[in-house]
Amino acid sequence: MIPSKEEIRAGIQRRLKTLSKDVFDNKGAEAAARLWAWNDWGAYRSVLVFLSTAFEINTQPLLDLAFIDRKRVFAPRIEQSSLAFFRINPPAPGERPGPRTEGAFGIREPPPDLPLAAEDFPALVITPGLAFDRRGGRLGRGRGFYDRFFAALESGALPGLPAGPAFTACGLCLELQITQTVPMESHDRKMDMILTEKTHLRP
Repeated sequence: MIPSKEEIRAGIQRRLKTLSKDVFDNKGAEAAARLWAWNDWGAYRSVLVFLSTAFEINTQPLLDLAFIDRKRVFAPRIEQSSLAFFRINPPAPGERPGPRTEGAFGIREPPPDLPLAAEDFPALVITPGLAFDRRGGRLGRGRGFYDRFFAALESGALPGLPAGPAFTACGLCLELQITQTVPMESHDRKMDMILTEKTHLRP
């Protein structure tokens, strides 16, 4: 019997809460290095990346590498019931990296100054999730922000962007968050690839 979404979420959250901050930091660095070594990394003009919170794989190493390679880096803001991505700049010498303003759900958010534009594609969209499977299935936290964002991006419903710009949806997580099967519904968007500290999957 396939576990329900709620059962999978509860099981993964229990396992994540047993891990130390060092685990999330170290595995985030390993995953970023794996992505940096990927042959297609250089093909992307921009990286859209979530800003990690407690009990999530650390995305700061990935931001650092994107800045080193002079890519445009965008992070999400929650605006009403939707995600909107805005550009963040490399930190100045001695400055703490990444946005410091907390928005909805206590998540760091960028200022709404430089929105995503047509010239920022092709883009790699680094996507959070509680669980993924090897066929690209993704299980989020149940609020649907990323599913709605991908649907709007593909349909041309986002202001200033054409329908279907070139992008790759990449699920980022710890290896322990890869599960056998993620229950999927019609509105759930599959990932084009999955990245962990050990694996780089292209379903």
